[in-house]
Amino acid sequence: MQSYMARVKNAMSAFMFPAAGILTAIILFGTLTGFFVRAETGVSELTPGIYYPARLEPPQTPGRDLNLTAPVVIQAYVDANGRVQNYDIISGPDNQEVRSQLNRALLFTKFSPAYALGRPVASTAILSFSNVNVKG
Repeated sequence: MQSYMARVKNAMSAFMFPAAGILTAIILFGTLTGFFVRAETGVSELTPGIYYPARLEPPQTPGRDLNLTAPVVIQAYVDANGRVQNYDIISGPDNQEVRSQLNRALLFTKFSPAYALGRPVASTAILSFSNVNVKG
């Protein structure tokens, strides 16, 4: 019985060194892969522990069709999905006509949401709208 146990022990010893090396390699590469894989959120420079503010997605110009008499600056409240939930007029005229135009401009505006610790979060964004009329 002791000779059988000795053979099993020797056979296991032969496999223990490679098994430990393979296990160490799996843990090491698994850990490093988490640092080098791009985030699925579309923000390639996303790093845990850092805050990224909300941004307009590139092809949009939300104030293009506004007919404003004076520049307007707003603070938009953007949810974790990138949609404008509400806004406050910081400067400029604040009347029903301006608010109606801003409502239409912001209805389909899409933001890249803010990220905190690698997760999308609600945030605010400052937007400026102005109108330039060229006659001649």
